[in-house]
Amino acid sequence: MVIQRISKEKEAVESMLEMISLNPEMMDIVGYREIQAGGHGYILETDNGDILLGLAEITVEQYASPVSNHTHISGHHGNLIQIGSREKTWEIDPDRLDTTIQRQIASAIKKNDHNADYMAQWLLIFSTTAFPQIENCVRGMSKVSTALIIARDYLKSLEHVIFDQIWYTNLMTRPVQVWPYSLGQVLC
Repeated sequence: MVIQRISKEKEAVESMLEMISLNPEMMDIVGYREIQAGGHGYILETDNGDILLGLAEITVEQYASPVSNHTHISGHHGNLIQIGSREKTWEIDPDRLDTTIQRQIASAIKKNDHNADYMAQWLLIFSTTAFPQIENCVRGMSKVSTALIIARDYLKSLEHVIFDQIWYTNLMTRPVQVWPYSLGQVLC
C-alpha cells in the first residue's frame, strides 16, 4: 500500500511539472527530490532556489459514504461511484464533494504554518479518482466547478496564504493551478 501511495504521489508531481514546463511564463524547474525526513513532499529545484512542495491526497472517504447492497439495489440513493470492480459502492455527498479541496487547503495551511519562512512553498492536492472534477467544457466554453470556486473564495478570504502556488490534479485530467489564478486561464 505504501508503494502504491508513493507511486501516485510521484505521478501527481510529474503531471504538475509537465504542465508547468508547457507554460513559458512559469519558472524552470530543473529537478526534484523526495523529502527524506519522513514527510510527504518534495523539494523542487529551480535556478532561483528550492521550493518545498507539500502533498495532500483526497480520498473517497472525504466526500462519500459506503452504501449497503440493500440501499444500492433499492435505488434510494444519490450519485454512486465504485472505485474498483470488487470494491465498495459509495454515495457521493455533493456538499462534502464541493468543499473537499477547500478543506484540504485549510488542513495543509494548519499543518505547514510553522514552515512559512523556511523557503517558498507550494501545495499539490491530488485524487486518485475522477472526483472532484474542477473544470470542463460546455459548448466550447471553459467552466469551473463549485469545488474550485469555493477553494479560491476561501483563499481570497485569507489575510495571508502561506503557499505561493496551489495545484490540483485527479491524475486523469490536466493539473489545474488553484492559486494564484488568473481570469485568463483557458481550458477549451
